[in-house]
Amino acid sequence: MKIYIITLIAVLLAPCQQKSITTDMATIGKDKFELIQKGEQAFLIVNSKSIKIEGNLKLTPPCYFLRGNGKIQSFAYTDVKADKVLIIIGNIAGNDDKKQYGVDNNLICGKKIQGLVLKGNKAVLTEKTIDGALSCKDNGLDEKDFWFFAHPQKK
Repeated sequence: MKIYIITLIAVLLAPCQQKSITTDMATIGKDKFELIQKGEQAFLIVNSKSIKIEGNLKLTPPCYFLRGNGKIQSFAYTDVKADKVLIIIGNIAGNDDKKQYGVDNNLICGKKIQGLVLKGNKAVLTEKTIDGALSCKDNGLDEKDFWFFAHPQKK
């Protein structure tokens, strides 16, 4: 009887012990940023003693840093003291979505993006997100999208 109870507990607890998977990494200066998938949740982790993360990822994993010409794409905005603004892609599109937009099935594209604004010793995940179009991991985006994330809406 004890063996059956222990087996039942082990079976019930197994889904709770999901492994974390690193889906993408970016090195900015001396700091390493990792996008982590744990089950249906996405997290940003920074390997730095000086940088603190503010905010939460509002994307469904897996998530990726946006790249252009093979490098992490970023822009700086001195007017808001943003040293770098990066974009993270999530809510990955399936082949039907890609077909609808005329995108190659081999590309990794997301249906939602979120900004990561680096300001001094802070890494701020934006409250704002953009959805409604496909953004492909290796195709880069226009500078206006980065500007949108760097400049909070005034109320």
